[in-house]
Amino acid sequence: MLGEVQLLRSVNQYIDVKGNIYEIDANGNIDDMTETSLGNLISAPLDWWNTLSPYDLKIADIIFGGIVDGKS
Repeated sequence: MLGEVQLLRSVNQYIDVKGNIYEIDANGNIDDMTETSLGNLISAPLDWWNTLSPYDLKIADIIFGGIVDGKS
């Protein structure tokens, strides 16, 4: 089971279980200076998906499936 927030190392971003994508700060935390999401998995462009490592792609795909199926 995934936690509330997952680190996507290949793009240096965090993603929450609702699919919101956040910047990472210099200390490796969610950038709370902006505290706004960069977007959502639903609207993420194909080139963003293509930059994910196989592991990060699996994480994002699991979250995306939960959003689409209404489980989040």
